[in-house]
Amino acid sequence: MIWNFRTMIWNLRTRIALWFAIIAAAFVGLAFAIIYVVVHQANYDHLDDELITKVHDVWNNFAILDDSLAIVHTENWREGDVDETDVNPMFKQVVDLGSHVVRKSGNLRENTLPSRPFSEDSVYFNDVLSGFRIRLVQVPIVAPNKAPVGSLLVAMPSEGAETVMEELQLVLLVSYPIILTALFAVSRFIAGKIVAPVSRVISTAERITEHDLGERIALPPVKDELHRFASTLNGLLDRCQSALTREQQFTQDVSHELLTPLASLRGTLDVLIRRPRTAEHYTSRIAACLQEIDGITRMVDQLLMIARADSGVLKPTLGPVDLSERLSVVLQRLEPLLVSRGVHVAFSARDGLIVKADGPMTDRILENILSNAIKYSPTRSSIEIELKRDIGTTALSIIDTGIGMSNEEQKRIFDRFYRADSSRSSHVSGFGLGLAIVKRLAELQKIQISIQSEPTVGTTFTLTFQS
Repeated sequence: MIWNFRTMIWNLRTRIALWFAIIAAAFVGLAFAIIYVVVHQANYDHLDDELITKVHDVWNNFAILDDSLAIVHTENWREGDVDETDVNPMFKQVVDLGSHVVRKSGNLRENTLPSRPFSEDSVYFNDVLSGFRIRLVQVPIVAPNKAPVGSLLVAMPSEGAETVMEELQLVLLVSYPIILTALFAVSRFIAGKIVAPVSRVISTAERITEHDLGERIALPPVKDELHRFASTLNGLLDRCQSALTREQQFTQDVSHELLTPLASLRGTLDVLIRRPRTAEHYTSRIAACLQEIDGITRMVDQLLMIARADSGVLKPTLGPVDLSERLSVVLQRLEPLLVSRGVHVAFSARDGLIVKADGPMTDRILENILSNAIKYSPTRSSIEIELKRDIGTTALSIIDTGIGMSNEEQKRIFDRFYRADSSRSSHVSGFGLGLAIVKRLAELQKIQISIQSEPTVGTTFTLTFQS
């Protein structure tokens, strides 16, 4: 496993360097190409300027007689050229429309300049003369009546320019892979520095197991993307540890809550089978067992509802709900509990208090809060229900004068299987799941819940609905 992770990091570092090298290769190659083209153009522009200057010098040597080409000042083509020893001699040649040589400079001796077919534009090109590379320009000669007569060719050696270009090409070709190799090595080293914190994150993550979620990833000193990455992972680990702790506590609580009634059932049944009993005794004991089974069934039903809400299976159907109407229905359902506890509810129904909610879910929320308020209120006390409408919202408050809660109890009141101080509520039955269900159903409908409570004074639950 460790080897695989290290291999992955190495490959990531190499891939980063490789991508950088590919991009650098494209830019360096483009830069080299531009350099080559610019130098090439400058080199040949210099030669072409010298050639066209020579063309202007010899242009007066021509005369057009009866639309035919004649050479005047023939001494300029004979004298000085034959013995010319210039390092960069100029060669001249005149050809007719059939590319036949009419005249050439003496320094050409038995050679002739290669020509192109007649063109109305000046043509620059490279060629070879007696094994040496030369640069030529071919200029059209046109009669006064615009009739073409022939062409003038002027040439000069281009060995120096060609040598410069060849050396430049060699330098660029040799330096290109060297530069790319150096860039790859440097970028791979830099990528290694960048990826090193990720390697430390992986090493830490490898040490974290489902049984030990306490270790956290050391945060990099610089608050960059890697710092954010490590912080996010630490936050994820915190949530996982919290969820695991809750699930472990949940499992323990479920086991405890189930063991008590199951032990009671088993004890009752063991007693019944030891010896024959009267019919009345069997009837009373079986009724007690059924009561225990009903309690287990209610608890399982509540757990299933919470599980469905947590998994996303339980989804609200939001629509217009009349709060006064829902409260009246719930209070009618809780009438037996109110009578047995001797608790009075002060509520004046008001028409038109329509909110956006899910009807059955809202009934369950109101029933759970009200039943808790009734159970924890003293005998012959009263519970007040207030409804207040504001801009865009409607607030429903359930106010009791029961045992109340401390600040610590208020923080845990919505936890599953949590019940207030048993010394003050030993007479209250239940599993501690009612308010956990209230919280999940309220979250699904985006109903805000707030609590105000004080020990021995009472508790106020406020539900804020969207109108």
